[in-house]
Amino acid sequence: MLKLAARLLAVLGLTFAAIPAAQAESSPCPANMSSYFNLKNGDSIKCTCPALAGGRTVWGTARYTVDSDVCRSAVHAGAAPAAGGEVTVYLSEGCPIFRSNAKNGVQSTNYGPYARTFHFVKDAPACEVQTKDDPAADCPFSMSVFAQMKPGQTWRCKCSDQRMKNAGSVYGDGRYTADSNTCTAAKHAGVLQDAGGEVTVHTDEGCKRFAAAAKNGITSREWGAFTMSYAFAKPLPACPN
Repeated sequence: MLKLAARLLAVLGLTFAAIPAAQAESSPCPANMSSYFNLKNGDSIKCTCPALAGGRTVWGTARYTVDSDVCRSAVHAGAAPAAGGEVTVYLSEGCPIFRSNAKNGVQSTNYGPYARTFHFVKDAPACEVQTKDDPAADCPFSMSVFAQMKPGQTWRCKCSDQRMKNAGSVYGDGRYTADSNTCTAAKHAGVLQDAGGEVTVHTDEGCKRFAAAAKNGITSREWGAFTMSYAFAKPLPACPN
């Protein structure tokens, strides 16, 4: 009797082993990646896109602003067909410019500096490089939005008259901490007036200290050491002693 039971269990075990376990389905993709602020650069999620039907705006090509429509971006990038499917979405730092492109039936849109991006391949595609023919995008609130900000970078951006009215904090004199308000710093430096306009921003290493000064109706603040800085002239003004 025991031998018979053992044989039955063995047969049942073989039968169960022959039945593959059901694979867990990934969750539906979010509308965009804006809410995933807890993920670090390089982290990823797997999700499933439905068949493409309308959707929201996509900004960029191959590398997209985090507020872009995830599934439309996936189709644009060739990571998923229009019929839908599973994709892996990777988070990365921001880029200074995003270019439009029509691919796979999806039209993306141009955009200026944005702090975070996503893409569908493990190694992040390179950021687009701004050229003299690119229209200037809106300046970011500060240069600190760029996690990949490095010394020696240059880009153009514009400040609207409305941005000029909403003054923010500025630290430094001619050479400013990366977290200084871009448009207010431009007015302090004398390169813009209240009407706003286009500016060219040059980045560099930080300084051990930043001096305060009252110029052009803006009073900047003094600050200590800061890792990155920017200015509106090249070569950049020297760090204060």
